[in-house]
Amino acid sequence: MYKKRLGSRLRKLKKNKGLCGKGKLTDKFIDKLQNYYGIAIRSNVGSIEKMQSAVIAAFFHCCSSNRNLMHGQCPDGKDSWCRYKRASSDKKQDLEK
Repeated sequence: MYKKRLGSRLRKLKKNKGLCGKGKLTDKFIDKLQNYYGIAIRSNVGSIEKMQSAVIAAFFHCCSSNRNLMHGQCPDGKDSWCRYKRASSDKKQDLEK
């Protein structure tokens, strides 16, 4: 329900003239953000603080690029939904061996 609302509100926001050009909202970006938002909500039902933290992490994760890595809020470990954090966790484990 909230995931769908987020998508429809972002698509309405996309229609504003001020959000065009470089860094604009695209349907692909909205879909990606909507998906991570849904994961953050569903996986943290019991705790509002964890849910809020996960939503913020999802936003920064979606805004990340190869030039500007923004994975500081993403969960650590090999079970993380963030590929960057999973890969860095695997590298740390290889170094410890």
